[in-house]
Formats: sequence, C-alpha cells, structure tokens
Amino acid sequence: MDTRRDAQRLPRLRILRFSALGLAGAGALWCIWVTAGILSNGPSFALATRPPQAVLELAAAASIVTVGLVAGARGAAGGLSGIGLGVAWLVREWANPAAPQGWVFTAGLLFAAAWLPIAAQLALSHPLSHPWRGANRAVIAFVALAAFAPAVVRSVTFDPAVAGCPACPANLLLVVSSPQVAAAADRVGVMVQLAACVLLMGWVVGTMITASTAVRLARAPIAVASAALFFAAAFGYTTALVDGDGTHAAMLRTIGSQSISLMAIAAAIAWDPLRLRLMRRRTARLVTDLSSTPRPGSLRDELARIVGDPTITLAFPLDDGRIVDVGGRVMTEPSLEVARGPDGGSGRRSATLLQRDGRPLVVLFHRPGLLDDGDYRQTLARASGLAIGNERLRAELATQVEDLRHSRSDLVASFDAERRRLERGLHDGAQQRAVSLLLALRLAASRTPDHGVAEAIKEVETAIEELRELAHGLYPASLAEEGLASALQELSERATIPLRVVAAPSERLPEPVETTGYAVISATTGRADVASAEVAAEYSGAELVISVRCRLMSGANEGTDSPTGVALEDRVGAVGGTMAMSTMAGRLDVRAVLPCAS
Repeated sequence: MDTRRDAQRLPRLRILRFSALGLAGAGALWCIWVTAGILSNGPSFALATRPPQAVLELAAAASIVTVGLVAGARGAAGGLSGIGLGVAWLVREWANPAAPQGWVFTAGLLFAAAWLPIAAQLALSHPLSHPWRGANRAVIAFVALAAFAPAVVRSVTFDPAVAGCPACPANLLLVVSSPQVAAAADRVGVMVQLAACVLLMGWVVGTMITASTAVRLARAPIAVASAALFFAAAFGYTTALVDGDGTHAAMLRTIGSQSISLMAIAAAIAWDPLRLRLMRRRTARLVTDLSSTPRPGSLRDELARIVGDPTITLAFPLDDGRIVDVGGRVMTEPSLEVARGPDGGSGRRSATLLQRDGRPLVVLFHRPGLLDDGDYRQTLARASGLAIGNERLRAELATQVEDLRHSRSDLVASFDAERRRLERGLHDGAQQRAVSLLLALRLAASRTPDHGVAEAIKEVETAIEELRELAHGLYPASLAEEGLASALQELSERATIPLRVVAAPSERLPEPVETTGYAVISATTGRADVASAEVAAEYSGAELVISVRCRLMSGANEGTDSPTGVALEDRVGAVGGTMAMSTMAGRLDVRAVLPCAS
C-alpha cells in the first residue's frame, strides 16, 4: 500500500519541482533583463562601468543560473544555490539611480553582499551535500552576519536625497536619515566582509588539505573556483580600506576577475554530472569484466582495480546479523579489527557499507577516504550490485555449508558422548552386577554342587563376555585412555578375521579425529563379507590418512557401497575430512583423509 502511494506521489513531486524551477528561471531571466537595463541607463554608477565588463558580469550570472536550472532539473546538487548565486550577483547593481522602482533600489541596498553566504554554502557543500557539519555551520553563520548586518544598518539610515543623489528612487526601508551612520556601516561592512573572504579562503584550503583523496578530487573544481572568487573580492575590499575609497570604487578594479571566477564556479557545477558519468562508465566495466571472468573471488580483484586500492577486502552482512568474508567464515570483532587494520600510519583502514535500495550489500575495508564521495559510492553500488549479489550468495552458501558441518560435527560429538556413557554404564553397571552374580553362583556351587547351578554359571559367563564385547564395540576404553594405536592393536587381537595393522600413529591426536578414524576401521573390518583386512593409519602432522584394504568372501556383491559406507562418509565429513570407497575384483578399499588442525 505504501509503495503504491509513493509511486503516485513521485509524478506530483516531479511536477512541483519543475514548476518551481520554471518560476525560478523566469524570475532569474527577469533579473537579468532589469540589470541589463540598469547597466545601460546608469553605467557611471554601476560596478561594471564599461560595456565589456557589463557583458562579462551578465554572462557570468546567466551561466551560473543556467547551470543551476539544469542541475535542479536533473535532481543534482547545486541547483537552487546556483540560481540564487546568479540572482544575488545581479542584485549588487540595483542600488543605482537607473533602478526602475524604489523596491528594486532598496533590494540593491539590502542584498548587495547576499552573494557571499550563498557562495560560501556552495564552496563548503558542493558536491557532497553536507554543508552543516561541524564548524561549517559557524563559518556560514558568520559570513551571513557579515553580509547582512551592515547592510541592514545602512538600509535604514541611507537617504539618497541627502547623500547627493536626487535622481535615485526612494529607499523604502529608510527609518532615520543619518549619512554618518550609513557611511560607518558601509566601512564596517567592508571590514567584516574582507574578514569573511579571508576566512572562507583559509577554510576552503584547509578542508582540501585535510580531506581524503576521493573528497579532494570531487571538490577540487568548486574549491579552486570559489577560492579565486573570495580572493578577488578580498583584494577589492583591501584596496577600499587602504586607499580610503568606497566599496563601489574598490569593486570596479576586480569586477572582471570576480565575473570570471563566477563562471569557473558555474563550470565546476556543470562538471559534476560529467564526473559522475565518467565514474559510471568506469565502474560499469566491472560488470563486463566479471561476466568474462566469473570465477569465485574475482570481485575483490576487480573492485581493487576500479577503486585503485590493491589491499581492499570484502565482508558481507547477513540477515542474521553476522558478517562473513568471501569464504563464508564468520568475522568476529578481533577479525574485523584485523580487516580494518591498526590505527595510525599507512596501515589504517576504513570501513564503508555499500547499499542498494536500502539493503546492505557489502562492507569494504580500504584506505581512509577512498570512498568518502557519496555519489561515487552510489555509482559503484549500482554498477557492481549484480556481481556483489552473486559473491554474497556464494559467501552465504559457504556459511551455510560451514554451519551444516558444525551442526553435523556437534551431532557426531553428541553421539560419541552418548556411546561413552553407555559403555561406562554397561561396564560399571550391568557388567559389574553380572560379575557379582557369577561370584555368588560360584560360591554356591562350591558349597552345594548342582548341575543347574553349573549351567547358570556358564550362561552368566557368556552374558558377561557379550556385555564386554558390546561395551567395547560402543566405545573401547583403550581408545580414550591410550589412543588410536592401542585401540587398533586391541581390535586386531579381538577380531574374528585375520586383521593386520601396518601403521599406527604413536602420538595422541584430537579426540574427534581418533574416534572417527577408529570408527572407519572398525566398521569396515566388521562387515560380514570381509574375509581378511590390512589397516594403515599414517599421521603426517597435518592430517591422518586411513587406508583399509579388505579381501571379500566369495559371492559378495561388488561395485556397491553398503549402508555402513554412507554413514561413515557423514561421520568423516563432520570433521572436515574426505572418504573414498571402491569394491573391485573381490577387494574392498577404503581411504579416509582426516584433517588434524585444532
């Protein structure tokens, strides 16, 4: 239901956006027309006194307004700010006797420096869209105060008629006519706006120096163009303070360089969509490259090549909250710290989460700042989403296989523990009671010889022997106490068929390995169709290799695995091992490889 409502809302939002852009464009076009009229009718009072300067100033405003409209239509950053900066750039010329109405003249007095905070917002935000982080807030607030506070004081105290401009339109904000206060506000405005330009230049340069490589590359065009604009304005303000002339005369000297800097800002805003297009084209090669090299694990190498970091590593967040690597191994907190790298020095790492449609795709561990550009992250996620999804599925499958192996291992361990419990119960319980009964019967027979008692003694002895065999078959005590070699020696002595132990490890091995190895040998040699067997258990330090070669009785089925073999394969797989069984020409060969890593 919410999805349908959102789908119906999108066209309306698009219509509202384009309507707002249309009104903004019409308003900006009107401002250009008004400013062109002012420059042609009153050039001696304008900042651009000569026709080339006027053309350059109007062209700069038109360029950034056009770029802002295009960016706004595309939903990109810098749209409204670009339009606002272009309009504010023109308003500086409106405090002119040639202004058509009083409100136009008044707007020129009040908003003469409004371009400065708008340019500051663009310089600190574009194209990463986070202008209000940290100290940026304070910087923009100070610049806005420097632009508007002196202008407000001047607007309420400046009377054009008293100041010697009877041809000027009326100042609609005039409250008290005070030429001295208006002149002082004008001079204070020059000083604080000079301080604002110097602050902005230092702030832009400082943020570029401390920024990461990705942010520096993304912001370089707008930063350089903005710093040039602030420098040109600061030079004009400085000249005004040193020479003692007004802001108007100082700005005459730098209007050309300021207009060129504004065009550079427009070019920087226009460059950003082209930069994103180049990034998409570059990252789109990832899909093609992976389609030609679909081997597992190739995604990391391709991402390393695309982003330019050969040390990049991947981790996949699963729905159950776990994070696994490309091999499906669960990454614990220490593992995550190792992936991120130690703090400090060149080994420091950063973690970036790529998302698609609000769903986590992959966590990338990389050099700091490599993926700080949000647009680049989105482009990378869109271009590599399918490949990342495939690699994620492989990792999730590997994790499920590992979970299954652990579950099977736990089941086998539980089964072995139950076998040991039953063995101890038979040995310490039923067998001991049978032995006690046998002793009592023998004592009774020694006192009163009786044929029935003698038969009972034989039955009890047989029962005790069967209990001993049953307990040994469940879990031989020698295996737990002395190890695999002793258990195999006991097995060969108790076997009902010729059983030869060729090799056995002298050292103790992990309990699951010893138990599984013994189970393979015992079950194989205990088959009813085995006539004789030769057993070898060889330990190499990393794995235990079990080899059982059996000669089958005549008439035994060949070429088929018994149900025992299927159970053994499950047991061997529970400890991470492999097993092969073959029956041919009256022989049965079984080989199991059991890893011994702890």
